[in-house]
Amino acid sequence: MKIEIVKSGIPDRLLIVINDEIWKEIHTSIFGKQPKLPSCSNKNEWGEKFAAFELQRVKNYVIWRLSSQNYHSQEMKQLLKKRLIASSLIHKVLTEFKEKGFFDDPLWISSFMRIHSKRLGLPAILQKMRIKGISEEELEDVRANWQDSDQEKESVEKLLVGRYRSKNLKDFKEKQKVIQSLMRKGFSFESIKLVMDNLLIADDHL
Repeated sequence: MKIEIVKSGIPDRLLIVINDEIWKEIHTSIFGKQPKLPSCSNKNEWGEKFAAFELQRVKNYVIWRLSSQNYHSQEMKQLLKKRLIASSLIHKVLTEFKEKGFFDDPLWISSFMRIHSKRLGLPAILQKMRIKGISEEELEDVRANWQDSDQEKESVEKLLVGRYRSKNLKDFKEKQKVIQSLMRKGFSFESIKLVMDNLLIADDHL
């Protein structure tokens, strides 16, 4: 049985060709640019050997990604899909890694919220999570647990006295620009205005 690796014409992708017929497309992130595939004499044996080989390569890839940063399991699922891994194999690997404690989705969400709530409002944070593949069910939980008023106002105040401290909020045009900038970050107009008004009142009493 003749097994070859050829370029697919798409960056980071290769084709496994068996007996001059395309058998499978693979991604170099998982298998490397010059993968050393298992050898065998027939297709039945090959299927079993390749499945075991792919499983190990996927596990190695997940461990490598986790060595540099934490991931939500859905974010990792999205990464593996883009790297041409079948859903059944993704499920198998992620289930095993969750059981071993490699993924703690609630902790990941808590950490993500803590980091991003300092400079973004809830809608912007949810959109970032959605892009990472977080499920709508989990996003609903985030909405339900959002300490809306106090947390948002505190974040707005920190930005106003930090990043925007050089802005003259008594100037109407400059004030509107700051409001628009904060609203693009997902903060509500009500929270922005209340914090601004309080800061301006405090400034007048200095």
